[in-house]
Amino acid sequence: MNKLKLFNYVIQNQETLANVSKIERINQYLEEKKLRTKLVLITYDSFLLDFSANDGKKTLLALKTILEEDGMIVKHKHGLNYSFLN
Repeated sequence: MNKLKLFNYVIQNQETLANVSKIERINQYLEEKKLRTKLVLITYDSFLLDFSANDGKKTLLALKTILEEDGMIVKHKHGLNYSFLN
């Protein structure tokens, strides 16, 4: 163990705590609204949503707001499947 490795663990822990909070908020929002959109995959700092067009643009904006809490910068891509994201 060295200082740099320990610092990296602390940073990763903080990112994980923030992401778990966001996951909980997203799932709560989707469940309360009884929406078809689902959070299906989280990898490091990326969230993959299976978006239902029936839920409308308002849902995407609400999810973006949740993800942007605490000053996070959100970029998004979309596509018909995971292989073809734009």
